[in-house]
Amino acid sequence: MATKANGTRVERVNQLLDRLPRENLRVGAREVPAFRSFGVLGFHLAVLVALLTGVLTGVPALDVAALSTVAGASFFGWALLRKALTGRESLVALEHVWVAYGTVALLRWIADAPILPGLDVLSVGLCPFLALGRIGCVVAGCCHGQPAALGIVYPPSSGLPARLTGIRLFPAPLIEAVALCSIGLAALAMAGRPAGTATVWVLVAYATVRFGTEALRGDARPFLAGVSVPRLMCAAQFAFALGLAEFAAEGGQIRRTAVGAGVLAVAGVAALLLARRRADPLTHPEQLDEVWERIRSLAETAPPEDSRPSTDETSAGVRLAASWGAYGLHVSFSHPSRPVTGLSYGLGLTPLAVTGVATHVLVAATRLSDPRLRTRTHQPATPRAVTPEAAGNGTGRDYFGNRADA
Repeated sequence: MATKANGTRVERVNQLLDRLPRENLRVGAREVPAFRSFGVLGFHLAVLVALLTGVLTGVPALDVAALSTVAGASFFGWALLRKALTGRESLVALEHVWVAYGTVALLRWIADAPILPGLDVLSVGLCPFLALGRIGCVVAGCCHGQPAALGIVYPPSSGLPARLTGIRLFPAPLIEAVALCSIGLAALAMAGRPAGTATVWVLVAYATVRFGTEALRGDARPFLAGVSVPRLMCAAQFAFALGLAEFAAEGGQIRRTAVGAGVLAVAGVAALLLARRRADPLTHPEQLDEVWERIRSLAETAPPEDSRPSTDETSAGVRLAASWGAYGLHVSFSHPSRPVTGLSYGLGLTPLAVTGVATHVLVAATRLSDPRLRTRTHQPATPRAVTPEAAGNGTGRDYFGNRADA
């Protein structure tokens, strides 16, 4: 009974989440882009919060208005510069946050005004701005999470990869938005403390949250040495914030600072090495997109399940074999040197059988975009478990000659 009740609650939450995606919002008699609207709303709320923080920290309202203007302009300026350099429009929150801090610090320096109080005002104001930006991400479908039982099914108009069409995705940006609201409230309570306290808190807390939510993300992100670039940026931001805290502290001890920095440096290197070791290059979004395209291609030529399956191989060495059965397209994944268990989850598929060398899944015909393929199956009942033997292989090996019990 408890399991059934929990399932019902999850379904209700999913129904609410499925109402969020939309391209536009209706405002009066006109429609406006949803993502941009949340950004504009976030900026207005950020200015109000910044003005309140200025009262608590003693920063004049004129200065708050000036730094808010500069910070807002930096977001547009960096977006245009990044587009000119890369040739495509892409918004990376951490980059924009760093640019905003840099421009506001420069403004305060030029104005011969205390830098840390100004950064405190910016830090508190950034939290609601980023939080509403993340809600905009939830609505638009960018920065989406990985396939999960709890999440959002985005419409085709969201522009997600074909492998994610009709798949429920975890609302990772929503988690980050809630965390940012909590961080902002705590930062506002710190606004009256020594200059720099709120800034250090926001930088450290946001880096920690962003580092954690990176594991929930399912969109394409750049990687360096096996670690995602956003996580490397979070580690750098965390280290900078700790350095800023030491700089702002009075009567700091060199030995204490050196010991603490050394411990954190060793721990950071160990964590990055562990993350690199645990990283699965086969489940990067680019690789998953290629695997799905190969599956769609195999679906057009795959024979019935009692025949030898059609095979293909990706650029990363993932071997695929496919044949049509009564319940859908039976696909087998294998790799000569790497485990392939993560592929099925990254594609939103439930593994039917996992051997020592291969993972078997069933792809429903409705997931394939070609309408001609949707008539290849019948019997929409629960599929049976598939093993190499049950699939008509009968050799005790997978479709590429590797022993199933190896």
